[in-house]
Amino acid sequence: MYHVGHLKAYFSDIREANSYKPISMKSTPKKQSKSPFSFRNDKKPIRQMAIFMAICVLNLSVSCNYYKVKKLPITQDNIVQTIQEFNMERNYAVINQSLHLANLVINEDERSISGIVQFPSDEHRSPQLQELGKTYRYKKAQRQPFNELHFKVNSTIDPTIGTNFTLNFSDIQSISVNDPNTGRSIIAFVASAVGIFFATVLIIAALKSSCPFVYVKNGEEFVFKGELYPGIITPKMQRLDYLSLGILEPQNGELTIKVTNELREIQYTDFLQLWVAQHPAGLKLALDQNAELQSFSKLKPPVKMSNLSGAVAAASLLAADDQFYTFNNDIPTSESTRELTLEFDKPAEAKTAKLLLTAKNSLWLDYVFGKFNEQFGSYYNTFQKDQQEVPKEQGEAWIKNQHIPLSVYLKTAKGWELMQQINTVGPMATRDLAISLPLAKLTGDKVEIKLKCGFMFWELDYAGMDFTENQPFSVNKVDPDIAIDETGQDVTSLLNTIDQQYLVQPNIGNEVTVSFKAAEAEAGFVQSAFLINKGYYNYIRDYNGIPNFNKLKTFRENLAFTRYSENMYKTIMAFDQPLDLASNE
Repeated sequence: MYHVGHLKAYFSDIREANSYKPISMKSTPKKQSKSPFSFRNDKKPIRQMAIFMAICVLNLSVSCNYYKVKKLPITQDNIVQTIQEFNMERNYAVINQSLHLANLVINEDERSISGIVQFPSDEHRSPQLQELGKTYRYKKAQRQPFNELHFKVNSTIDPTIGTNFTLNFSDIQSISVNDPNTGRSIIAFVASAVGIFFATVLIIAALKSSCPFVYVKNGEEFVFKGELYPGIITPKMQRLDYLSLGILEPQNGELTIKVTNELREIQYTDFLQLWVAQHPAGLKLALDQNAELQSFSKLKPPVKMSNLSGAVAAASLLAADDQFYTFNNDIPTSESTRELTLEFDKPAEAKTAKLLLTAKNSLWLDYVFGKFNEQFGSYYNTFQKDQQEVPKEQGEAWIKNQHIPLSVYLKTAKGWELMQQINTVGPMATRDLAISLPLAKLTGDKVEIKLKCGFMFWELDYAGMDFTENQPFSVNKVDPDIAIDETGQDVTSLLNTIDQQYLVQPNIGNEVTVSFKAAEAEAGFVQSAFLINKGYYNYIRDYNGIPNFNKLKTFRENLAFTRYSENMYKTIMAFDQPLDLASNE
């Protein structure tokens, strides 16, 4: 998962190049480990799962097709020739992405086009508004976008279905086509470059870039649930972390989990505790960053969503379904950040509001951070050692200044007020994030929320708001009953108190099985489980090369890392240089 936490410490004392002395670090021997999703007693190495994931991504990339909306360079002088040339092969005319102009006729003398106004057929209906310059995915069985010729016209023009309509050239604001070959084929690009890129990122994330994985026993198998203390890579940065394990289903009076090391890192776990919240069925619980449980019984979807590009289709956030909003719209900002504004209807009697977000960090952030680390070369391990004593406040300030957290703003009479900055949660699994909002600051019947982060740092799967008071529930805090590591040693005493007496997992293949006493829920109730945890981890890396200290010093500046992210993305998308993934070792 994310190692963003250690960005925080990187810039406190970058040394001058003349003090640099290369060192080397021996790699920890690799052992087989389990899949980060589900494993049985016949465990498979995680490397095999990573390769399987890569193949899945590649298959998905090849099976899906892409096109890019390309604006044609038109003037009043060349518009006739442009329409004639493209109409030879793009003979399906579309007006304002909503109407089809059938039997198109070009009248050069009257400087107009005409045809019969119809609704577009199913294969020519786009499920979303298309923006110039953006790339979209489609399925061949459902859409045929490549013979379309799109006319954007004056919004006051409203032709009637079934009539013969004449469109003057002077009313045409732009003409675009859906291009499968923009310099290089978009399809080839996705199937090879992007497909391989994200497949490789999955391997990177699975093999080298995450904190401890957590699995919950479900019958005969253990099911992946998430990661512990995400982004905490120095002891000074430790804080309590709260991982939802879902609805508790005890087996023989207990809940059993596994905490594993499956990556090139050393993990230090100080504390584990199970919180069991009993509540009525149908009530959803989520923890906020203050370790307070919030209940959700009447979640309402946003009535409007927008970013700097305009309106955003709300359908992707109506359910937690892995249809993510990815904070990468094309409109640039001075900070290289991206925003999403959500608007909710506020009931007149509402006195409180709770925002629920389902989100995770992106694999892109993990990749960019790896490329950043690589710049330290063989000095990296010395530098990482030095950073273990960097003050927590200094590191947190750097993280916030790079917009790595997900910032939540509430619009009040004073403007946008910051409510919370959500810490990184990692790219391997989403988390439910609860944010309480003070409605006393609001007037009117709307609640407006703005989410802001660095370029492509977060992925949002769901957003909803609840205006009810917290419903009754009870919480039982349970310490580990027994914890046994992979050698059979009892390590329970290392996990039941916050005392800096750590369970150390230095090698791939290390794991600890932890059992908690857990009773069945009372009749009519269910139990939600949360794993409270604390610890940190260190990377094991063997980068090569001499670091460019002058370049690294620039990352001390505010916004430097998010600008680095956006610039790298643009470079890759423009094919200005080959995508070098092998160097992120």
